[in-house]
Amino acid sequence: MIEIKLQHHGKDTAVILEGDDQQEITERFYSFWNHGATNGELKWQTETRATFWARGNKKELGRDKLLKAMENAMLFKLLNDSGGVAWKGVKGGALPAAKIIAQEWYDGLENLTGERHLLVIQPLYNPYQEPFDTQESVGFNFLQKQEHGTADSDAVGRFGGVASSLEKG
Repeated sequence: MIEIKLQHHGKDTAVILEGDDQQEITERFYSFWNHGATNGELKWQTETRATFWARGNKKELGRDKLLKAMENAMLFKLLNDSGGVAWKGVKGGALPAAKIIAQEWYDGLENLTGERHLLVIQPLYNPYQEPFDTQESVGFNFLQKQEHGTADSDAVGRFGGVASSLEKG
């Protein structure tokens, strides 16, 4: 079974897929991709955890794309499980039921918030993301990166190999 968690970042949503079976995680990602929740890549953090971005745009938020993809996946599941016959003659067909089930599914997902739940994935602009309670020198390392322009840009930074004016101690 796959556990899905969300972390909202403005118009974008990071989606975390966790489970014991990598194939199942990959197939769930493909389902989200096929139903339009993402056009990005699945990034593996551990053997049991992978993430991807549901990117928002001018028309809809990433979370809306995610819900729409869940509705479509639910619709296909309902139609496949019933052979389509059970929904003939029902007003609106299987879509109203699929929307209700998908909304309940979405509402049941865990939303990660706060510093302790920062994701270590490839974010929009590659900012330095690590919980500040994991290392003694993280804050210092961040200041060094910020000083050299690498806190939210490329690894080389604006000043290349310039030595830091900050000293640990």
